[in-house]
Amino acid sequence: MRLTALAGAAAVALLSALPALAAEPATPNPATQAGIQSEDARLNAFFEEAWQRDLARDPQQRTILGMDGPHDRWTVYDEARRLDDLRIAGENLRRLRADFRVESLSPTARVSYRLFEEGMEETIRLYPWRHHNYAVSQLGGPHTGIASFLIAYHRVRNAADARDYVARVAGIPAVIDAALDNLRRSAEAGVMPPAFSYAPIVTAARFIGSEPGVATSPSRTKSTVLRRRSSKSG
Repeated sequence: MRLTALAGAAAVALLSALPALAAEPATPNPATQAGIQSEDARLNAFFEEAWQRDLARDPQQRTILGMDGPHDRWTVYDEARRLDDLRIAGENLRRLRADFRVESLSPTARVSYRLFEEGMEETIRLYPWRHHNYAVSQLGGPHTGIASFLIAYHRVRNAADARDYVARVAGIPAVIDAALDNLRRSAEAGVMPPAFSYAPIVTAARFIGSEPGVATSPSRTKSTVLRRRSSKSG
């Protein structure tokens, strides 16, 4: 009997609360709405500033996006670059939290805030583990990525583009040196690609070195080479 009475009381309480639950949320007054829009605009300006700073440090991304140069150099992921990434992530995170209050933003801007925050936190969190991955594997690396990038993205439409292309080719040793250093540091940490990956890595690298314009997987590379030789002999 007591349980029945309690259940009945709960049902009455729930029914009495339904009108309030179904009510439309209050519409912010114009002054509040203007304040939210202003904060959203400030946050978007901060994101744009951070994005432009990243682009200024990433000439390869500028080339991929079809933006103005420089297009005569590489984005070299060496230890100095990774340390700079860590520094910038820390600065971005401090500015984000110091300059913006989540509760002052619109729901959409709050999502953007959280995503940016998580991205910076992840960069900081993963820094100690930066050499716990494969700098080169059968799936990719500078041994194929360099040629793939030049073929797919570096357009040569005029003399300036050609000079940039030549300069990039001359800068390849710095990219390879950084990859070798990353491989060495990974090996010192005990992180090595699986044994089965070495043969495909070597095969892909040899095909790229011997056949201009080839920057794909070993199986596709071989077929491409055979087609080219066949067309030349015909």
